[in-house]
Amino acid sequence: MLPVQLSWFYFLENFILALVIIGISARLACRIVRVRGESMYPTFVDGDQLIILYWWPKRLLYKGQIVVSKPRQKVVMGQQFYHIKRVVATAGETVIVPLSEIPVSSPLHASVQYHDKHGLRSWQIPPHHVFVRGDNRANSLDSVTFGPLPFEKIDGVVLMKLPWAFLLFPHWRG
Repeated sequence: MLPVQLSWFYFLENFILALVIIGISARLACRIVRVRGESMYPTFVDGDQLIILYWWPKRLLYKGQIVVSKPRQKVVMGQQFYHIKRVVATAGETVIVPLSEIPVSSPLHASVQYHDKHGLRSWQIPPHHVFVRGDNRANSLDSVTFGPLPFEKIDGVVLMKLPWAFLLFPHWRG
C-alpha cells in the first residue's frame, strides 16, 4: 500500500497536468476579441470583449447564434478586423428584406432592379451558407449588402461577453 502523501502527490501532479492541457487546448481553440463599432448594439457595444471559439463545426450553426467572419478587406491600417453578426437564416431558408431596411450607403439600395414591385428583396440561402444581420440594422454591413455568407468565411462563434473586461481595461471603453 502506498503512503498517503504519495497518493496526494500523484493526485496533485495529475490535476496540474490536466489544468495545463485544458489551458493549452483553450488557448488554441479560443481567442478574445474586442468589439469595434455599433453594428451589434444593444447586444454588444464598442469596447466589449468577447470570447470566440474558433473550432466549431459549421454544419451546427443555428439561427440566433452570433458568428465572427472575415470581411472582404482583411487589413485596415495594419490591423485585422472581423464582422460580428447574428445568424438569421440557414441553408434552405428564404430571407425577404424590404427596401426600407437596406442601408442607404449600400449599392443594393440604389439598385431597385434587385427588388420586386413591392420593394422587397429575397435571398434563397444555398447549402453551406448562412444569412447574417447586425442587431443594429440601421448601422450594419451584413448579408443584406454582401449576400449569404459561405461557411469558409466564418472564423468562429461567440461564446460569451467578458463581463469583467471593463474593470480590467477601463481605458478601452473610450
